[in-house]
Amino acid sequence: MLRWALCVLVFASCIERKSKKAESEPTNVSLSRPKPASLPASLPASLPVSPVAVRSQEPSGSLSEAASIVVRLASEPRHLNPLLAGDTIAVQVALGDVYESLLQRARPGARPTPHLATRNSQSTDGLSWVFELREGVKFHDGTTLSVADVAASFALVQNVVGPLRGEFDDLESVTITGPRTIAFRFSESRPERADAFASVPIVSAKSFQGADVTTLNLHTASQSPNGTGPLQLQRTSVDEIALVRNQSYWGPPAKARRIVYRVIADRTRALNELRSGQLDVVLGLPVDEAVAAVKGDASLELIQRSLPAYTAAVFNTENTKLHREARSALSRSFDRESILQELFRGYAEVAIGPFLRHGNREAPAGVESEFVLKSAVADLRAAFSDATPKLQLLVPRGSRTMERLADIWANDVRGAVDIDVQQVEFGALLARVRSGDFEMALLSFTTSADTDLFSLFHSSEVGRGNLSRLAEPAVDALLETLRRSLAEEERIETSHALQHQLLRFAPYAFLTTDVRLGIVRKDVAGVGDTAPAEGARFYGRLAKAPP
Repeated sequence: MLRWALCVLVFASCIERKSKKAESEPTNVSLSRPKPASLPASLPASLPVSPVAVRSQEPSGSLSEAASIVVRLASEPRHLNPLLAGDTIAVQVALGDVYESLLQRARPGARPTPHLATRNSQSTDGLSWVFELREGVKFHDGTTLSVADVAASFALVQNVVGPLRGEFDDLESVTITGPRTIAFRFSESRPERADAFASVPIVSAKSFQGADVTTLNLHTASQSPNGTGPLQLQRTSVDEIALVRNQSYWGPPAKARRIVYRVIADRTRALNELRSGQLDVVLGLPVDEAVAAVKGDASLELIQRSLPAYTAAVFNTENTKLHREARSALSRSFDRESILQELFRGYAEVAIGPFLRHGNREAPAGVESEFVLKSAVADLRAAFSDATPKLQLLVPRGSRTMERLADIWANDVRGAVDIDVQQVEFGALLARVRSGDFEMALLSFTTSADTDLFSLFHSSEVGRGNLSRLAEPAVDALLETLRRSLAEEERIETSHALQHQLLRFAPYAFLTTDVRLGIVRKDVAGVGDTAPAEGARFYGRLAKAPP
Protein backbone atom coordinates (compact mmCIF):
# COMPACT_ATOMS: atom_id res chain seq x y z
CA MET A 1 0.00 0.00 0.00
CA LEU A 2 1.05 3.58 -0.58
CA ARG A 3 0.93 4.35 3.14
CA TRP A 4 4.06 2.25 3.62
CA ALA A 5 5.38 2.33 0.05
CA LEU A 6 8.96 1.22 -0.33
CA CYS A 7 10.90 3.25 -2.82
CA VAL A 8 13.96 1.03 -3.14
CA LEU A 9 15.81 1.04 -6.46
CA VAL A 10 14.79 4.59 -7.29
CA PHE A 11 17.89 6.07 -5.68
CA ALA A 12 18.73 8.45 -8.48
CA SER A 13 21.44 10.01 -6.35
CA CYS A 14 23.52 6.83 -6.27
CA ILE A 15 27.20 6.76 -7.11
CA GLU A 16 29.41 4.15 -8.71
CA ARG A 17 30.37 1.35 -6.36
CA LYS A 18 34.00 1.52 -5.27
CA SER A 19 36.21 -1.06 -3.62
CA LYS A 20 37.29 1.37 -0.92
CA LYS A 21 36.28 4.68 0.61
CA ALA A 22 36.94 8.07 -0.95
CA GLU A 23 40.56 8.62 -1.94
CA SER A 24 40.90 11.48 0.50
CA GLU A 25 40.30 9.09 3.39
CA PRO A 26 43.09 6.81 4.68
CA THR A 27 42.80 3.12 3.85
CA ASN A 28 42.91 2.14 7.51
CA VAL A 29 39.81 2.80 9.58
CA SER A 30 39.93 6.12 11.41
CA LEU A 31 38.76 6.19 15.02
CA SER A 32 36.99 9.51 14.56
CA ARG A 33 36.20 11.85 11.72
CA PRO A 34 36.00 15.64 11.51
CA LYS A 35 32.69 17.41 11.20
CA PRO A 36 31.81 18.71 7.71
CA ALA A 37 32.60 22.30 6.88
CA SER A 38 29.98 24.97 7.54
CA LEU A 39 27.58 26.06 4.83
CA PRO A 40 28.71 28.71 2.35
CA ALA A 41 27.15 32.06 3.13
CA SER A 42 25.57 32.25 -0.35
CA LEU A 43 23.39 29.17 0.17
CA PRO A 44 20.26 28.89 2.32
CA ALA A 45 20.62 26.84 5.49
CA SER A 46 18.37 24.09 4.12
CA LEU A 47 20.94 23.12 1.51
CA PRO A 48 23.71 20.67 2.45
CA VAL A 49 27.43 21.21 2.20
CA SER A 50 28.61 20.51 -1.35
CA PRO A 51 31.57 21.33 -3.62
CA VAL A 52 29.27 22.67 -6.35
CA ALA A 53 26.44 25.06 -5.50
CA VAL A 54 22.90 24.16 -6.42
CA ARG A 55 20.45 26.81 -7.60
CA SER A 56 19.58 28.91 -4.56
CA GLN A 57 16.86 31.06 -6.13
CA GLU A 58 14.70 31.18 -9.23
CA PRO A 59 16.20 32.96 -12.28
CA SER A 60 14.82 36.49 -12.57
CA GLY A 61 13.04 37.89 -15.60
CA SER A 62 9.80 37.47 -17.52
CA LEU A 63 8.95 34.12 -19.08
CA SER A 64 8.32 33.49 -22.75
CA GLU A 65 4.67 32.69 -23.52
CA ALA A 66 5.74 30.55 -26.49
CA ALA A 67 8.47 28.54 -24.77
CA SER A 68 8.96 24.85 -25.40
CA ILE A 69 10.81 22.85 -22.72
CA VAL A 70 12.39 19.47 -23.50
CA VAL A 71 12.66 17.07 -20.56
CA ARG A 72 14.45 13.74 -20.43
CA LEU A 73 12.56 10.60 -19.41
CA ALA A 74 14.68 7.65 -18.30
CA SER A 75 12.23 5.09 -19.73
CA GLU A 76 9.05 4.85 -21.76
CA PRO A 77 5.86 4.64 -19.68
CA ARG A 78 3.66 1.59 -20.25
CA HIS A 79 0.59 3.85 -20.16
CA LEU A 80 -0.43 7.36 -19.06
CA ASN A 81 -3.01 6.43 -16.44
CA PRO A 82 -2.04 7.36 -12.84
CA LEU A 83 -5.07 5.41 -11.61
CA LEU A 84 -3.07 2.25 -12.13
CA ALA A 85 -0.22 3.64 -10.00
CA GLY A 86 2.05 0.90 -11.31
CA ASP A 87 4.25 3.07 -13.49
CA THR A 88 6.16 5.91 -11.80
CA ILE A 89 6.87 7.52 -15.19
CA ALA A 90 3.14 7.68 -15.94
CA VAL A 91 2.54 9.34 -12.57
CA GLN A 92 5.38 11.80 -13.21
CA VAL A 93 4.04 12.82 -16.62
CA ALA A 94 0.29 12.78 -16.02
CA LEU A 95 -0.66 13.31 -12.37
CA GLY A 96 -1.07 16.99 -11.52
CA ASP A 97 -0.30 18.27 -15.02
CA VAL A 98 -2.72 16.28 -17.20
CA TYR A 99 -4.99 14.77 -14.55
CA GLU A 100 -5.94 16.50 -11.31
CA SER A 101 -7.27 15.37 -7.93
CA LEU A 102 -9.84 16.59 -5.43
CA LEU A 103 -6.93 17.55 -3.18
CA GLN A 104 -3.43 18.36 -4.39
CA ARG A 105 0.03 18.65 -2.83
CA ALA A 106 2.37 21.47 -3.82
CA ARG A 107 5.22 18.99 -3.38
CA PRO A 108 5.53 15.31 -2.46
CA GLY A 109 5.09 15.03 1.30
CA ALA A 110 3.34 18.39 1.67
CA ARG A 111 -0.11 18.54 3.25
CA PRO A 112 -2.79 18.41 0.51
CA THR A 113 -5.13 21.35 -0.05
CA PRO A 114 -8.43 21.63 -2.01
CA HIS A 115 -7.99 21.62 -5.79
CA LEU A 116 -10.79 20.21 -7.97
CA ALA A 117 -12.78 20.50 -4.77
CA THR A 118 -13.26 24.05 -3.57
CA ARG A 119 -13.64 22.81 -0.03
CA ASN A 120 -13.93 19.62 1.97
CA SER A 121 -14.97 18.59 5.45
CA GLN A 122 -14.69 15.50 7.58
CA SER A 123 -16.53 14.13 10.58
CA THR A 124 -14.96 14.25 14.02
CA ASP A 125 -14.31 10.50 13.88
CA GLY A 126 -12.59 10.81 10.49
CA LEU A 127 -14.92 8.29 8.85
CA SER A 128 -16.98 10.65 6.68
CA TRP A 129 -15.59 13.06 4.07
CA VAL A 130 -17.60 15.51 1.97
CA PHE A 131 -16.26 17.42 -1.05
CA GLU A 132 -17.77 20.34 -2.94
CA LEU A 133 -16.69 20.29 -6.58
CA ARG A 134 -15.30 23.34 -8.34
CA GLU A 135 -17.58 24.89 -11.00
CA GLY A 136 -16.59 25.51 -14.62
CA VAL A 137 -13.95 22.78 -14.89
CA LYS A 138 -13.79 21.04 -18.25
CA PHE A 139 -12.00 17.96 -19.50
CA HIS A 140 -9.67 18.34 -22.45
CA ASP A 141 -12.41 17.01 -24.76
CA GLY A 142 -14.65 19.91 -23.72
CA THR A 143 -17.06 18.01 -21.46
CA THR A 144 -17.80 19.47 -18.02
CA LEU A 145 -16.46 17.82 -14.87
CA SER A 146 -19.27 16.42 -12.69
CA VAL A 147 -19.64 14.52 -9.44
CA ALA A 148 -20.47 11.46 -11.58
CA ASP A 149 -16.90 11.59 -12.92
CA VAL A 150 -15.59 11.65 -9.35
CA ALA A 151 -17.74 8.65 -8.41
CA ALA A 152 -16.58 6.76 -11.52
CA SER A 153 -12.93 7.50 -10.70
CA PHE A 154 -13.23 5.98 -7.23
CA ALA A 155 -15.16 3.00 -8.61
CA LEU A 156 -12.14 2.31 -10.83
CA VAL A 157 -9.81 2.70 -7.84
CA GLN A 158 -11.73 0.02 -5.96
CA ASN A 159 -11.72 -2.40 -8.89
CA VAL A 160 -8.27 -1.97 -10.43
CA VAL A 161 -5.45 -4.03 -8.96
CA GLY A 162 -2.79 -1.69 -7.59
CA PRO A 163 -1.59 0.33 -4.60
CA LEU A 164 -4.44 2.83 -4.84
CA ARG A 165 -6.97 0.11 -4.17
CA GLY A 166 -5.16 -0.65 -0.93
CA GLU A 167 -5.48 2.98 0.12
CA PHE A 168 -9.27 2.76 -0.23
CA ASP A 169 -9.86 -0.85 0.86
CA ASP A 170 -11.99 0.48 3.74
CA LEU A 171 -14.22 2.68 1.54
CA GLU A 172 -17.81 1.64 2.33
CA SER A 173 -19.81 4.04 0.18
CA VAL A 174 -19.64 6.94 -2.27
CA THR A 175 -22.81 9.03 -2.36
CA ILE A 176 -23.67 11.95 -4.64
CA THR A 177 -25.46 14.33 -2.27
CA GLY A 178 -25.99 17.32 -4.55
CA PRO A 179 -25.19 18.80 -7.98
CA ARG A 180 -21.62 19.51 -6.88
CA THR A 181 -21.22 17.57 -3.62
CA ILE A 182 -20.11 14.01 -3.02
CA ALA A 183 -19.67 12.09 0.26
CA PHE A 184 -17.33 9.23 1.18
CA ARG A 185 -17.84 6.87 4.11
CA PHE A 186 -15.00 4.72 5.51
CA SER A 187 -14.82 1.96 8.09
CA GLU A 188 -11.48 3.21 9.46
CA SER A 189 -9.96 6.56 10.37
CA ARG A 190 -6.52 6.93 8.80
CA PRO A 191 -4.24 9.93 9.35
CA GLU A 192 -2.98 9.83 5.75
CA ARG A 193 -6.46 9.94 4.18
CA ALA A 194 -5.88 13.36 2.62
CA ASP A 195 -2.69 12.03 0.99
CA ALA A 196 -4.70 9.16 -0.47
CA PHE A 197 -7.29 11.53 -1.96
CA ALA A 198 -4.46 13.59 -3.49
CA SER A 199 -3.18 10.46 -5.25
CA VAL A 200 -6.43 9.72 -7.12
CA PRO A 201 -6.70 11.34 -10.57
CA ILE A 202 -10.24 12.35 -11.48
CA VAL A 203 -10.98 10.86 -14.89
CA SER A 204 -13.83 11.20 -17.33
CA ALA A 205 -16.55 8.60 -16.76
CA LYS A 206 -17.36 8.84 -20.46
CA SER A 207 -13.76 8.07 -21.48
CA PHE A 208 -13.65 4.89 -19.37
CA GLN A 209 -17.23 3.75 -19.87
CA GLY A 210 -17.33 -0.02 -20.35
CA ALA A 211 -13.57 -0.41 -19.75
CA ASP A 212 -12.27 -3.84 -18.76
CA VAL A 213 -10.41 -3.25 -15.49
CA THR A 214 -8.18 -6.29 -16.09
CA THR A 215 -6.68 -4.64 -19.19
CA LEU A 216 -7.12 -0.99 -18.24
CA ASN A 217 -3.52 -0.16 -19.18
CA LEU A 218 -4.35 -0.98 -22.80
CA HIS A 219 -7.54 1.07 -22.92
CA THR A 220 -7.53 4.05 -25.29
CA ALA A 221 -8.08 6.48 -22.39
CA SER A 222 -5.00 5.08 -20.63
CA GLN A 223 -2.86 5.74 -23.69
CA SER A 224 -4.45 9.10 -24.65
CA PRO A 225 -5.46 10.75 -21.36
CA ASN A 226 -8.42 13.12 -21.17
CA GLY A 227 -7.88 15.11 -17.98
CA THR A 228 -8.71 18.54 -16.59
CA GLY A 229 -5.15 19.76 -16.03
CA PRO A 230 -3.18 22.77 -17.35
CA LEU A 231 -1.35 20.54 -19.85
CA GLN A 232 -2.99 18.23 -22.35
CA LEU A 233 -1.69 15.53 -24.63
CA GLN A 234 -0.67 16.68 -28.10
CA ARG A 235 0.91 13.49 -29.41
CA THR A 236 2.86 10.40 -28.40
CA SER A 237 5.40 8.25 -30.18
CA VAL A 238 7.78 5.46 -29.18
CA ASP A 239 10.35 7.87 -27.76
CA GLU A 240 8.46 11.14 -27.21
CA ILE A 241 5.42 12.54 -25.38
CA ALA A 242 4.34 16.09 -26.19
CA LEU A 243 2.03 18.09 -23.92
CA VAL A 244 0.66 21.54 -24.77
CA ARG A 245 -0.89 24.31 -22.72
CA ASN A 246 -4.62 23.79 -22.09
CA GLN A 247 -6.11 27.06 -23.32
CA SER A 248 -9.41 26.37 -21.51
CA TYR A 249 -7.87 25.61 -18.14
CA TRP A 250 -9.86 26.84 -15.13
CA GLY A 251 -6.80 28.00 -13.16
CA PRO A 252 -3.44 29.71 -13.80
CA PRO A 253 -2.10 28.56 -17.19
CA ALA A 254 0.98 26.44 -17.65
CA LYS A 255 4.12 28.59 -17.84
CA ALA A 256 5.39 27.03 -21.08
CA ARG A 257 3.38 26.55 -24.26
CA ARG A 258 4.73 23.05 -24.74
CA ILE A 259 6.47 20.36 -22.68
CA VAL A 260 8.20 17.61 -24.63
CA TYR A 261 9.29 14.45 -22.80
CA ARG A 262 11.99 12.56 -24.69
CA VAL A 263 12.80 8.97 -23.73
CA ILE A 264 16.59 8.63 -23.42
CA ALA A 265 17.62 5.65 -21.33
CA ASP A 266 21.37 6.24 -21.62
CA ARG A 267 22.52 8.95 -19.19
CA THR A 268 25.69 9.75 -21.12
CA ARG A 269 23.65 10.46 -24.24
CA ALA A 270 21.20 12.56 -22.21
CA LEU A 271 24.02 14.68 -20.76
CA ASN A 272 25.58 15.15 -24.21
CA GLU A 273 22.24 16.34 -25.59
CA LEU A 274 21.82 18.64 -22.60
CA ARG A 275 25.19 20.26 -23.31
CA SER A 276 24.38 20.63 -27.01
CA GLY A 277 21.06 22.33 -26.25
CA GLN A 278 18.76 19.51 -27.40
CA LEU A 279 17.54 18.95 -23.83
CA ASP A 280 16.60 21.52 -21.18
CA VAL A 281 15.95 19.41 -18.08
CA VAL A 282 17.61 16.18 -16.90
CA LEU A 283 16.45 14.92 -13.51
CA GLY A 284 17.35 11.98 -11.30
CA LEU A 285 21.10 11.92 -11.85
CA PRO A 286 23.78 10.20 -9.76
CA VAL A 287 25.52 12.79 -7.62
CA ASP A 288 28.98 12.43 -9.15
CA GLU A 289 27.67 12.59 -12.72
CA ALA A 290 25.52 15.64 -12.02
CA VAL A 291 28.35 17.54 -10.33
CA ALA A 292 30.84 16.68 -13.08
CA ALA A 293 28.43 17.61 -15.87
CA VAL A 294 27.87 21.21 -14.74
CA LYS A 295 31.54 22.01 -14.19
CA GLY A 296 32.97 24.13 -16.97
CA ASP A 297 29.59 24.75 -18.65
CA ALA A 298 28.22 28.20 -17.83
CA SER A 299 24.89 27.44 -19.53
CA LEU A 300 23.95 24.71 -17.05
CA GLU A 301 22.92 24.79 -13.41
CA LEU A 302 22.59 22.13 -10.72
CA ILE A 303 19.17 21.85 -9.06
CA GLN A 304 18.06 19.93 -5.99
CA ARG A 305 14.77 18.09 -5.53
CA SER A 306 14.07 17.17 -1.92
CA LEU A 307 11.95 14.05 -1.57
CA PRO A 308 9.87 12.81 1.36
CA ALA A 309 11.84 9.60 1.79
CA TYR A 310 14.51 8.12 4.02
CA THR A 311 16.88 5.18 4.04
CA ALA A 312 16.91 2.82 7.01
CA ALA A 313 18.47 -0.43 8.17
CA VAL A 314 15.62 -2.70 9.28
CA PHE A 315 16.36 -5.11 12.14
CA ASN A 316 14.44 -8.33 12.75
CA THR A 317 13.40 -7.73 16.35
CA GLU A 318 12.35 -11.40 16.75
CA ASN A 319 15.93 -12.56 16.17
CA THR A 320 17.48 -13.42 19.53
CA LYS A 321 20.89 -12.07 18.51
CA LEU A 322 19.31 -8.68 17.78
CA HIS A 323 18.06 -7.83 21.26
CA ARG A 324 17.27 -4.20 22.08
CA GLU A 325 20.78 -3.29 23.29
CA ALA A 326 22.30 -4.89 20.20
CA ARG A 327 19.93 -3.03 17.86
CA SER A 328 20.65 0.25 19.61
CA ALA A 329 24.41 -0.28 19.35
CA LEU A 330 24.12 -1.28 15.69
CA SER A 331 22.11 1.86 14.98
CA ARG A 332 24.77 4.05 16.63
CA SER A 333 27.53 2.34 14.62
CA PHE A 334 26.52 3.99 11.34
CA ASP A 335 28.74 6.98 10.57
CA ARG A 336 25.90 8.99 9.08
CA GLU A 337 27.82 12.21 8.40
CA SER A 338 30.56 10.30 6.62
CA ILE A 339 27.95 8.41 4.58
CA LEU A 340 26.40 11.72 3.52
CA GLN A 341 29.74 12.98 2.24
CA GLU A 342 30.97 9.75 0.66
CA LEU A 343 27.74 8.61 -0.99
CA PHE A 344 25.88 11.84 -1.55
CA ARG A 345 28.71 14.42 -1.53
CA GLY A 346 26.70 16.31 1.08
CA TYR A 347 23.51 16.52 -0.99
CA ALA A 348 21.29 14.95 1.69
CA GLU A 349 20.68 15.08 5.43
CA VAL A 350 20.83 12.72 8.38
CA ALA A 351 17.46 11.08 9.03
CA ILE A 352 16.57 10.93 12.72
CA GLY A 353 13.12 9.39 12.50
CA PRO A 354 10.30 8.26 10.25
CA PHE A 355 8.63 11.65 9.90
CA LEU A 356 9.05 14.35 7.28
CA ARG A 357 12.41 16.06 7.85
CA HIS A 358 12.00 19.42 9.64
CA GLY A 359 8.25 18.85 9.91
CA ASN A 360 6.43 19.60 13.15
CA ARG A 361 5.91 15.87 13.83
CA GLU A 362 9.65 15.21 14.00
CA ALA A 363 10.85 15.25 17.60
CA PRO A 364 13.39 18.08 18.08
CA ALA A 365 15.41 16.14 20.67
CA GLY A 366 16.02 13.02 18.59
CA VAL A 367 19.32 13.95 16.98
CA GLU A 368 22.06 11.33 17.08
CA SER A 369 25.17 12.29 19.02
CA GLU A 370 28.46 12.88 17.22
CA PHE A 371 29.85 9.65 15.79
CA VAL A 372 33.14 8.32 17.14
CA LEU A 373 34.08 4.94 15.70
CA LYS A 374 36.03 3.83 18.79
CA SER A 375 32.98 4.39 21.00
CA ALA A 376 30.68 2.71 18.48
CA VAL A 377 32.89 -0.39 18.37
CA ALA A 378 33.05 -0.48 22.19
CA ASP A 379 29.23 -0.27 22.36
CA LEU A 380 28.91 -3.16 19.90
CA ARG A 381 31.33 -5.34 21.87
CA ALA A 382 29.45 -4.63 25.08
CA ALA A 383 26.09 -5.36 23.45
CA PHE A 384 27.33 -8.70 22.09
CA SER A 385 29.31 -9.63 25.24
CA ASP A 386 32.67 -9.29 23.49
CA ALA A 387 31.69 -11.91 20.91
CA THR A 388 32.02 -11.16 17.20
CA PRO A 389 28.68 -12.22 15.76
CA LYS A 390 28.08 -12.82 12.07
CA LEU A 391 25.02 -10.89 10.93
CA GLN A 392 23.36 -11.13 7.54
CA LEU A 393 22.50 -7.87 5.76
CA LEU A 394 20.16 -8.02 2.73
CA VAL A 395 20.67 -5.35 0.07
CA PRO A 396 18.50 -4.85 -3.03
CA ARG A 397 20.46 -6.01 -6.06
CA GLY A 398 21.18 -3.22 -8.52
CA SER A 399 21.07 -0.37 -6.01
CA ARG A 400 24.63 0.90 -6.06
CA THR A 401 23.93 3.33 -3.23
CA MET A 402 22.69 0.57 -0.95
CA GLU A 403 25.62 -1.69 -1.89
CA ARG A 404 28.13 1.06 -1.17
CA LEU A 405 26.42 1.99 2.10
CA ALA A 406 26.60 -1.65 3.20
CA ASP A 407 30.30 -1.81 2.32
CA ILE A 408 31.09 1.32 4.34
CA TRP A 409 29.24 0.06 7.39
CA ALA A 410 30.70 -3.46 7.21
CA ASN A 411 34.21 -2.02 6.95
CA ASP A 412 33.69 0.36 9.89
CA VAL A 413 32.48 -2.29 12.34
CA ARG A 414 34.80 -5.10 11.22
CA GLY A 415 36.32 -6.73 14.29
CA ALA A 416 33.24 -6.07 16.42
CA VAL A 417 30.61 -7.48 14.04
CA ASP A 418 31.06 -9.58 10.90
CA ILE A 419 28.44 -8.30 8.46
CA ASP A 420 27.63 -10.68 5.61
CA VAL A 421 26.29 -8.47 2.78
CA GLN A 422 23.95 -10.37 0.46
CA GLN A 423 22.54 -8.82 -2.72
CA VAL A 424 19.00 -10.02 -3.40
CA GLU A 425 16.47 -9.14 -6.11
CA PHE A 426 14.03 -6.68 -4.62
CA GLY A 427 10.93 -8.88 -4.90
CA ALA A 428 12.69 -11.78 -3.20
CA LEU A 429 14.19 -9.44 -0.59
CA LEU A 430 10.80 -8.01 0.34
CA ALA A 431 9.27 -11.50 0.52
CA ARG A 432 12.00 -12.65 2.89
CA VAL A 433 11.67 -9.59 5.09
CA ARG A 434 7.88 -9.95 5.30
CA SER A 435 8.18 -13.60 6.27
CA GLY A 436 10.86 -12.89 8.90
CA ASP A 437 13.56 -14.79 6.99
CA PHE A 438 16.24 -12.16 7.55
CA GLU A 439 18.40 -10.53 10.19
CA MET A 440 18.97 -7.03 8.75
CA ALA A 441 18.04 -5.28 5.50
CA LEU A 442 18.64 -1.90 3.87
CA LEU A 443 15.48 -0.30 2.51
CA SER A 444 14.06 3.09 1.62
CA PHE A 445 10.66 4.41 2.70
CA THR A 446 8.40 7.27 1.67
CA THR A 447 6.99 9.64 4.26
CA SER A 448 4.74 12.70 4.36
CA ALA A 449 3.32 15.38 6.62
CA ASP A 450 0.58 12.96 7.72
CA THR A 451 2.22 9.58 7.21
CA ASP A 452 0.52 6.69 9.00
CA LEU A 453 3.09 4.59 10.86
CA PHE A 454 0.55 2.08 12.16
CA SER A 455 1.22 -0.43 9.39
CA LEU A 456 4.99 -0.08 9.82
CA PHE A 457 5.30 -0.59 13.57
CA HIS A 458 2.09 -1.94 15.12
CA SER A 459 2.25 -5.53 16.37
CA SER A 460 -0.96 -6.42 14.49
CA GLU A 461 0.85 -5.69 11.21
CA VAL A 462 3.68 -8.22 11.69
CA GLY A 463 4.02 -10.19 8.46
CA ARG A 464 2.59 -7.36 6.42
CA GLY A 465 3.77 -3.76 6.78
CA ASN A 466 5.59 -4.25 10.09
CA LEU A 467 8.84 -5.43 8.52
CA SER A 468 10.87 -5.24 11.75
CA ARG A 469 8.27 -7.48 13.49
CA LEU A 470 8.27 -5.09 16.45
CA ALA A 471 5.76 -5.97 19.20
CA GLU A 472 5.97 -3.36 21.96
CA PRO A 473 2.84 -2.32 23.92
CA ALA A 474 4.19 1.23 24.44
CA VAL A 475 4.63 1.70 20.70
CA ASP A 476 1.24 0.10 19.92
CA ALA A 477 -0.53 2.46 22.33
CA LEU A 478 0.98 5.56 20.72
CA LEU A 479 0.15 4.33 17.21
CA GLU A 480 -3.45 3.70 18.24
CA THR A 481 -3.68 7.19 19.75
CA LEU A 482 -2.39 8.69 16.51
CA ARG A 483 -5.01 6.84 14.47
CA ARG A 484 -7.96 8.11 16.48
CA SER A 485 -6.63 11.62 17.14
CA LEU A 486 -7.56 14.46 14.77
CA ALA A 487 -6.44 17.37 16.94
CA GLU A 488 -3.16 18.71 15.54
CA GLU A 489 -1.59 19.55 18.90
CA GLU A 490 -2.24 16.06 20.24
CA ARG A 491 -0.93 14.47 17.03
CA ILE A 492 2.32 16.43 17.26
CA GLU A 493 2.82 15.57 20.93
CA THR A 494 2.06 11.88 20.33
CA SER A 495 4.33 11.78 17.27
CA HIS A 496 7.23 13.17 19.32
CA ALA A 497 6.65 10.51 21.98
CA LEU A 498 6.49 7.81 19.30
CA GLN A 499 9.78 8.89 17.75
CA HIS A 500 11.52 8.65 21.13
CA GLN A 501 10.10 5.16 21.64
CA LEU A 502 11.30 4.09 18.18
CA LEU A 503 14.78 5.37 19.01
CA ARG A 504 14.61 3.47 22.30
CA PHE A 505 13.53 0.12 20.81
CA ALA A 506 15.50 0.63 17.56
CA PRO A 507 13.51 -1.50 15.08
CA TYR A 508 15.21 0.64 12.40
CA ALA A 509 18.44 2.57 12.16
CA PHE A 510 17.29 5.75 10.44
CA LEU A 511 20.14 6.85 8.19
CA THR A 512 19.71 9.50 5.50
CA THR A 513 17.01 11.49 3.78
CA ASP A 514 16.62 11.13 0.02
CA VAL A 515 17.59 14.11 -2.14
CA ARG A 516 17.82 14.01 -5.93
CA LEU A 517 19.96 16.16 -8.19
CA GLY A 518 19.20 17.35 -11.67
CA ILE A 519 20.57 19.74 -14.26
CA VAL A 520 18.71 22.51 -16.08
CA ARG A 521 19.69 25.15 -18.57
CA LYS A 522 20.15 28.46 -16.76
CA ASP A 523 17.27 30.11 -18.61
CA VAL A 524 14.80 27.43 -17.47
CA ALA A 525 12.72 28.26 -14.37
CA GLY A 526 10.28 26.34 -12.20
CA VAL A 527 12.38 23.22 -11.58
CA GLY A 528 13.67 21.96 -8.23
CA ASP A 529 13.38 23.18 -4.65
CA THR A 530 13.43 26.87 -5.60
CA ALA A 531 10.26 26.50 -7.71
CA PRO A 532 6.96 27.55 -6.08
CA ALA A 533 5.62 24.00 -6.51
CA GLU A 534 6.45 20.80 -8.37
CA GLY A 535 5.29 19.86 -11.84
CA ALA A 536 5.98 20.54 -15.52
CA ARG A 537 3.18 23.13 -15.49
CA PHE A 538 5.62 25.41 -13.63
CA TYR A 539 8.50 24.94 -16.09
CA GLY A 540 9.23 28.06 -18.11
CA ARG A 541 11.95 29.74 -20.12
CA LEU A 542 13.18 33.30 -19.66
CA ALA A 543 12.26 35.61 -22.52
CA LYS A 544 15.78 36.96 -22.29
CA ALA A 545 18.60 34.51 -21.57
CA PRO A 546 20.68 35.26 -18.43
CA PRO A 547 24.25 36.50 -19.01
